[in-house]
Amino acid sequence: MKKVIILGYLLLSMGYGIEYSLRIKALGPDFAYLIPDYETDLYQFPNLYNRDNRFIGIVPKDQFSIKLTTSRFGLLSQFWGESRISLYPRVFKYYRLTLNDLWLWDARKLLPSFMNDVWNITNDLYWDKAQYNGFDCTQNSIHYLFGIPASDNIGKYFDFYGFVVTGFHSDQFQNNEIKNDRLLLIVSGKLGISYRNSWADNDFISGYLEIGGPVTNTEIDDLGWSFMSEKVPDNSVFLSYFLNTFNSKIGLARAVPITSQSFFAFGIRNQLRYQRMMEQDNFYLLTDIRNISSLPLAIEYQINAISIRLGADFTCSALKRMSQFHDVYILNNSNLQLGWATSCGLGWRISPKFNVDFYQYGISLGYGFNICLKYIF
Repeated sequence: MKKVIILGYLLLSMGYGIEYSLRIKALGPDFAYLIPDYETDLYQFPNLYNRDNRFIGIVPKDQFSIKLTTSRFGLLSQFWGESRISLYPRVFKYYRLTLNDLWLWDARKLLPSFMNDVWNITNDLYWDKAQYNGFDCTQNSIHYLFGIPASDNIGKYFDFYGFVVTGFHSDQFQNNEIKNDRLLLIVSGKLGISYRNSWADNDFISGYLEIGGPVTNTEIDDLGWSFMSEKVPDNSVFLSYFLNTFNSKIGLARAVPITSQSFFAFGIRNQLRYQRMMEQDNFYLLTDIRNISSLPLAIEYQINAISIRLGADFTCSALKRMSQFHDVYILNNSNLQLGWATSCGLGWRISPKFNVDFYQYGISLGYGFNICLKYIF
């Protein structure tokens, strides 16, 4: 297999996580782990680690990222900071630093058979600080998750995978009169099984099913009810398993050839999230149910040295939030939303050793623009 060095990325938007390649972003993020893509699949299926596929990547702007794999070692890392200052209607300052990474070590043929595997860990960390009311009030938060992803082949077409995380959310509020500290300890994880049957690179059928709890800070922050605010009392330590949340995801995709190197892909994906907990002050029963269904479509069309990538995603989201005291509903909201999103990209093989990948979210140039330079040797 050819060895690839990614010389650099120019990133002008926040984009998705470190695990999504520009190719998958262009075809649509709902095709992640459905359309075969080594750089993306490696994050969830470390057993696919290939010593002959070595690359290094750098994102020098906004989100500084490094992606590196050697014959035994791999690192996918992303780091960025942001700040905001507002003078009206009140003085407000906000700072945030974020670090996400995946470390891999290929221990195959180095250790005894029962330890013969690709060892890997993840770190998901962000720190933020807010100052307001003339800077007399300060709030500091540290959110950290340590994860261990694992996967193994259980047949010709199936892979089993899991992800265990543990960590904490720490929150401190202080002004001239009071100081409150809260600490949430987290244990969570997920399990899944994937299926992939490829007759060719452009002719395959794939799917996956997974269940579990939130395993990233992004998923925790996206919960309908803030576990830190509603569940953890001031000046206390609280332990939560799976954050009282159940997630299930299922995806299916089929790719059919257009030409010998091109394909059209269509799929279906559904995500269900159920959160239920007791509010710590007034003992309200809080429930949040969210179901998101999507129909992704994608085309990757090869014209000589150029690959044209187009993606479209049609979604239907149903949300229900309830706050209940005994049999009395304090809050009972439901809504249904329909939406769609588009993306596009381009892969250009300028020479046998030099490629350019381009990605654009939506149809208007500017926001969501990425470009990647690749050197092959």
